Amino acid sequence: MAQNAPFVLEAIANLVNIGSQEFAAALITTASHISQFAANVRVNKANALALARSVQDYVDVLSDSTSDAALGVSPDIAHALQEFLARLVTVQDELQRRVERSYLSQLLQQERDARVLKQLQNDVKTAFEVFRLSARIESERVLSAAETQDPLWRARLALDAQEQDLKSRIEPDTAQEIYKTLRIPPRPSHFFGRGDEAQAVLRGILVDHPAHVGILGGPGMGKTTLALNVLHDPQVKKRFGINVFFIPCDSAENGSDLLAIVGHTFGMADANRGSLQRRLVAALKDKGDLLIVLDNFESAWDAQEYRSLAEDVLSVLGELSNVALIITMRGAERPQRIAWTKPIMPPLQPLEEIAAKHVFYAISDVPDSETHVEPLLKKLDNIPLAVVLMASLAQFESCESLVSRWEDTKTSMLTRGEHRLSSLDVSISISLDAQRMKNVPSALRVLGLLSFLPDGAMDTDVQLWVKGIPNLSRALSTLLQNTLVTRSPDQRIQVLAPIREYMLQNHPPDDNDREMVFSHYFLLTEQLVEVGMPSTTTVIAAISPELENIEAIIRYCLIRQLYLRPALAATARLGRLMISVGMGPADLIPVAIEAARRRQSELGDLLADLLYVRYGTTIQAGAVDANPQALLEEARDLYAKAGNTNGIIDANRILLSAHLPLDRAIVIAEKMSVLAIGKNDLKRKGQVEFALASRYSRALMKVESKEWYLRAIDSLKATGTPEPHLIGFCLTYVSDITVSEGDVVGGIAMLKEAIPLLRQVNYHVGVGSAEHGLCLVLLDQGHAIEAAEHATLAIAAQRQARHHSHYEGLAWFALIQAQLAASNLPGAMKSFEELSTVVRRCGDSWVHGRARQMQARGEIAMYRGDLEEAVMALQTSVELFSGNPEFQEYRIGVMMSLAEAARQRGDCAYAAQLFVVCASFYRTADKAFSARALAGLARVVDEQEVSELLVRATAQPLLRMGYERELGHILLHSARLAKAAQRPELALHRAGSARGRFKGVEDERGFKLAEEFLESLSTAAHAPTEEWET
Repeated sequence: MAQNAPFVLEAIANLVNIGSQEFAAALITTASHISQFAANVRVNKANALALARSVQDYVDVLSDSTSDAALGVSPDIAHALQEFLARLVTVQDELQRRVERSYLSQLLQQERDARVLKQLQNDVKTAFEVFRLSARIESERVLSAAETQDPLWRARLALDAQEQDLKSRIEPDTAQEIYKTLRIPPRPSHFFGRGDEAQAVLRGILVDHPAHVGILGGPGMGKTTLALNVLHDPQVKKRFGINVFFIPCDSAENGSDLLAIVGHTFGMADANRGSLQRRLVAALKDKGDLLIVLDNFESAWDAQEYRSLAEDVLSVLGELSNVALIITMRGAERPQRIAWTKPIMPPLQPLEEIAAKHVFYAISDVPDSETHVEPLLKKLDNIPLAVVLMASLAQFESCESLVSRWEDTKTSMLTRGEHRLSSLDVSISISLDAQRMKNVPSALRVLGLLSFLPDGAMDTDVQLWVKGIPNLSRALSTLLQNTLVTRSPDQRIQVLAPIREYMLQNHPPDDNDREMVFSHYFLLTEQLVEVGMPSTTTVIAAISPELENIEAIIRYCLIRQLYLRPALAATARLGRLMISVGMGPADLIPVAIEAARRRQSELGDLLADLLYVRYGTTIQAGAVDANPQALLEEARDLYAKAGNTNGIIDANRILLSAHLPLDRAIVIAEKMSVLAIGKNDLKRKGQVEFALASRYSRALMKVESKEWYLRAIDSLKATGTPEPHLIGFCLTYVSDITVSEGDVVGGIAMLKEAIPLLRQVNYHVGVGSAEHGLCLVLLDQGHAIEAAEHATLAIAAQRQARHHSHYEGLAWFALIQAQLAASNLPGAMKSFEELSTVVRRCGDSWVHGRARQMQARGEIAMYRGDLEEAVMALQTSVELFSGNPEFQEYRIGVMMSLAEAARQRGDCAYAAQLFVVCASFYRTADKAFSARALAGLARVVDEQEVSELLVRATAQPLLRMGYERELGHILLHSARLAKAAQRPELALHRAGSARGRFKGVEDERGFKLAEEFLESLSTAAHAPTEEWET
């Protein structure tokens, strides 16, 4: 039977082929994915790679055994193949799950994962053996039929024997020489993020008719890598066998050179171009199906005078019906005189972020916990060549060091040789030296100017600031054709980061060109002041995409000490933008301050502005400055020296609101109001009144605070152009005071008036604060679900504000309380994780956040019934708040929760002490809070008479303020008192009323307590229970 081997292989090949390339493609694609995932497994990598190699071996056997014959297969073989593919999909999914787990998770489950991987390898082997057995049985049947039916059987055996004899006569060295000419470069060792493009090329070249595919893109985009990956694909091997030719065109300077290079590849040389072309066509026609790759084709095609000759070669190859053709070339313009296979593949773009990370981790082997990888890749804009070269450096140098070194050396550090595939600078320089660029000299000038702008620019904006540069439209077109710039989805023309850095390092624009761009963007920041701060939605929409551009230009100027005055002024304006709407680069301000200090004698006025905004951004971000008051005082003194009245008022109003004793603050406020009135500046007068109101609020003088907030609103409205964000903020604060006075409905109305005003100007910080306040009031009323919705809106607003993590953290805390009140423990646990993340991000200096974190932990423990844990956590929160007198209100709020935990634990005496402290603290200043504290006290005092007195004293205020949940609890407690007094009818009535209150605000826990009490009454038959309805 051994002599029948060739026919056996053919028979099996026919059996394996199920007449569908899709099935074969599924096998190959799945195996490829398995290899990629295995390479990225961090723990058990050896087992994962062994599993991937086994899978690849099995798939290679199937692929090599498959012919183009489309015979049917038996049901047994079809089923075995499907089972084998299903096993591969399982392996792929298991590996992907492990790749997506953190390194720590993989490490903790190392032993279990090792067993799973071993079992998967056995399962795949079993599935393959089942297939082989089915195929062997079927092949025996086919062979038996063939021996009896095929008259050419013996002749074929004889030919096979002769072929084997001939192969045995060839010397090994001779065989190596034969295959040497056909050798192609090795398959890329790391290939991520180009799966869609690879499949598009494969679909193009695996069709029956001649295929012509162009792989285009900018420098370093991985065009050659993609082509080589395709050449090594098993489907290509099956279709073309050894008839695959990879022809580098780097040395071709024109079309004649290209024809000679192609001819040499096939063993031909002829000085006569026509003769060589005819010989080449004749030779290629007889070689069967061929796949030819012309790599770096632009080398022969770029020069306009030789372009037609290069296209002649393409045309000749394209007319051969047995030749599939792939070209790789720089740019976005395809050669003519050849029919490109459709759909035409667009130029390659940078890798997706996840693919770039996979490449970097696979090459560098740095842990995925490394925090500097993301900023490092951002500097490379995920250009494949740049990522590969940077990852190679990361094998022996820390990512933090590489980030630092990039700031000094830029793209010049990304080199491993002098070839375009091993040096990013060489790759970029080749594109810049292209003849198409030389034909339009202005293109290089425009590229240099665009390199200042990380976020790119619209065509129309470029026309505004480019003056004196000829042929602008042609220059932009040339840059797009050479893919040195790209057009983003929002139609902005952008230069990728490595190309930008290369240009600024090696081809910086001259002074005149540079000044055109800088002046345009400095003027853009002036418009913020002209319109007013904060700006309208329209202006914010206009400035948002330009912020990164402005920041980049300012940094360029500060580092090089160029255009210092306009750069510093622009920085101060951006700082005010950040204070107002939470947009802008906070870390730029300290750099600008240092630059201004070096030339303080001539830039003192700008230094004052920068110190002022530095204070604002520092306080707003919750950062701890060494001495924030000193920043304002220095700014005030510099304003006074410069005679800047507006600056004097602005610095003093912030000092009086946050840093001066109350008596001193009142005096300063009066002086600043006089200054503002003298200038007829009602806006600043209102701002001073707002500042004094804030100072009264910090002193817990709510009556005076409310008065000055209302004065500020009147002054701001009198300007004719009121400041929505300040009025909105005043309303937010006044609402809090109004609620504390017992007018909860009025307070809610003010918040609902404030939120649209704040949204109108995209004042995210203010919106978040108002939504947060509304959440707390609704929560106190018992409307937990609605409160949770407003807490979620507060979180979203604070996230939009950026640099306001502490406000976001407080909103997460409010959401936790609302979710617990709504009996949503899983949601509260998730929110607690988010709060903890924010607290870690803000650091240990954020005491308020750590105290709220402990309070949340205590309230969650209380909800779960772990009262010991609850009391311990809440006591810790009280201690954290005790360290700062300004946290006194917050401390009292935590004591209310602590009192409730003590009550539930049965420690009524301790609970009573806490409730008394809370009620006493707010006995006049906050009627709402005081009423809730007294209601809590009523539920823990021993004397029934005192308890009844407290119930009567608090029921009406709670009802008037709409505190339905608290009212439900006090009514239920009253029912218990009535039951103890042997008054069952009254107990029944009050418990039923409590149940209704709980149901009205969807308090499931309170509802169940009322139901249980009703059932305990001897007359429960008169009060049928209800089903809980959400």
